[in-house]
Amino acid sequence: MADDLLDQIRIQGIVPAHVAVIMDGNGRCARERSLPRPLGHAAGMTAVREAVEGCLDAGVGVLTLLPSVRRTGSARPRRSRR
Repeated sequence: MADDLLDQIRIQGIVPAHVAVIMDGNGRCARERSLPRPLGHAAGMTAVREAVEGCLDAGVGVLTLLPSVRRTGSARPRRSRR
């Protein structure tokens, strides 16, 4: 599918100047498949590599990767006291 999209971009000559990707769910995806978290993160790294290579091949000027961190009640940010 990605190759088809890249071919369409090349044929039509419409290349976005900036692409942004919100990365989310690698650990959750692994957990839902009863796999260890590191395998989910490895899959995420593969996806990032493919996004970078695809943007380079298509001629995209800027690629922004935004990690998404979902906070739970037990992982609230700590406030420092001065």
